[in-house]
Amino acid sequence: MPRTHTSIATSLARLAPLALLLLLHTGATPAPAQAQPAPADARPQRLDLAPDAHAYALVVGSNPGGPGQEPLAFAERDAQRMAEVLVELGHYPAGSVDLLRSPTRAQLAGALRRLRQRLATHAARDEQSVVFFYYSGHAQAQALRLGGEEFPLSELRAAIDALPTTLTLVVLDACQSGAYSRVRGADATADFSHNSITQLQTRGVAVMASSSGDELSQESERLSAGYFTHHLLVALRGGADEDRDGRVALDEAYRYAYAQTLLDTSRTAVGGQHVTLVTNLTGHGAVALTYPARASAQLELPAALEGQLLITRARGDAVMAELTKASGAALRLALPPGRYHVLWRGQRVIRSCDITLPARGVHTLSASSCQEITAEQATAREARTGPTRTWAFELGFGFGRRGRASDYTQRLNDFGFTRGLFSADWTPRMALAVERTVSRHFSVLLTFDQLEVQRFDRVFFDDSDDDYSWRAWSVGAQLRGTVPLAGHWLYGYAQGGLGLGIARTRFNPGREQEPTNVLTDYGVTLSAALGLRVMPGRRAGFYLQGGYSYAPILRNNLGDRHDSGGPTILTGFQAQF
Repeated sequence: MPRTHTSIATSLARLAPLALLLLLHTGATPAPAQAQPAPADARPQRLDLAPDAHAYALVVGSNPGGPGQEPLAFAERDAQRMAEVLVELGHYPAGSVDLLRSPTRAQLAGALRRLRQRLATHAARDEQSVVFFYYSGHAQAQALRLGGEEFPLSELRAAIDALPTTLTLVVLDACQSGAYSRVRGADATADFSHNSITQLQTRGVAVMASSSGDELSQESERLSAGYFTHHLLVALRGGADEDRDGRVALDEAYRYAYAQTLLDTSRTAVGGQHVTLVTNLTGHGAVALTYPARASAQLELPAALEGQLLITRARGDAVMAELTKASGAALRLALPPGRYHVLWRGQRVIRSCDITLPARGVHTLSASSCQEITAEQATAREARTGPTRTWAFELGFGFGRRGRASDYTQRLNDFGFTRGLFSADWTPRMALAVERTVSRHFSVLLTFDQLEVQRFDRVFFDDSDDDYSWRAWSVGAQLRGTVPLAGHWLYGYAQGGLGLGIARTRFNPGREQEPTNVLTDYGVTLSAALGLRVMPGRRAGFYLQGGYSYAPILRNNLGDRHDSGGPTILTGFQAQF
């Protein structure tokens, strides 16, 4: 089953077979496996672990693709979100949650061995334990795909069976290849979904797959996640708490993920996907996965409220939940404290709501705290929500005006030196930057700039001469503010900061047989710039920037200083990831 990648305007398919949830319970009497292609209405009696059960989680995200596969966009981000929910609402201690990003096969196998060793200590003391294993990334018919390596399902099953745990929960959200338009080597008779169910199904197992064997599993650009994973996380935050007891059970999470995933994907060009569940469990009842009622901060959607809601963090516009609320029963979502924005589409009116969830307590969403907006404003707001590229790399080239005349250069003139014959007022410049996004409009940059290259010569009558030259650079940090000017393709920005200036001077004597004298000076630099960024691609674009720097780095023994800064004009390339 391929996994697809969709945006607001288009649906780019990603080949990915499934996400599955797998439970093992040692000591339970196995029953015949049951296939549940649609949500079950039965509500088993709840049975929880002992309060002192030890909880561990191994959460893995892998974006890199193998041969013929494109890197995934959201696998590692989904893994991070799952780890956060387990700590916030699943009562997993932060020190017991191991998050691996882009691991090798050896690293994953090693993490499973270490987990087994930790569990063996509790088993020796006859203590209960629970393990949650999550994987999001590429997969093939018989194995998980870790970049250029494979982790066979048979090896995963052996590692799962070897865990001496009371209860094991495993979630696999596995993508098989790259873009749907470039399907290569897809084998319909050996899909990962089918093999996962048959090979991982052991004594006391429940397997939840993100889609059936002949469907595509999809990702959403706007949600910055796979549809199934996103709705499963919303379910665990309280969206699936049907009986309002403050806990989300496996059967509740399944029914919610089934309905919401099908609802969302039925609107895409790829088509709807049906979450499936196969169980082989007896003696458990409904296992509680999370406890949203015990969260310190909660958002309550009152019983009378109905409509579609898009809830995003005010910092970075990260989508926390997208759901459809029906009137008749209140709903509480457990969310981290902080500022949020809610876009509420009712039957006749659209509302924009800015709310703050306190560190402790419940905030009730009400129409009185919201502002009515137009459909055009709502569309613009939804277009802004989506993946915020956390990192970016910039490489720029251009010209900078040479340092102004100074006491330092005048002193060289006094000693008979003149500016080199080939020196120009405008000299080539190069700039490198690594950008880290901290909010929707602001980012921090680590910069490297070439400031100045100069040479002075002193000519003698016997055709021998001395030359004195220097090069200056700056390494620093800057704060950048960015605003959109035209859709998602044109942005304006302003930035400024300080850095460490480095200048190396070299004196080459011409007449006398003396060694070359090289010295290094350091100083503080200040810089500011204005620029435009054009983004014709989703992750790549170009920029044009004008700036000015002040860099009084060079100094001599007489106290003279020279400013190696000045105005600059740069153009370059930016890549976001």
